[in-house]
Amino acid sequence: MKSQAIGADGFQNTHQPKRHELAKFSIDQVAFILEKVRIIWESLLLAFTYKQSMSTVLEAVSSRITKDILIFKG
Repeated sequence: MKSQAIGADGFQNTHQPKRHELAKFSIDQVAFILEKVRIIWESLLLAFTYKQSMSTVLEAVSSRITKDILIFKG
């Protein structure tokens, strides 16, 4: 997932069609991977552990994307 977020290259110049598609593809890939992780973890982990683990993963992913966007804005 980290490599997909990095693949968006900081979400810079997303007004350009090619860059927009790259950013969209990266986000779609992250969502796809998260869905696969959800399917596997939800059936294997206790509810509390699953929620805590998914929360940690989602926080890391959203932090990375937010950081990339803010670096561009800064």
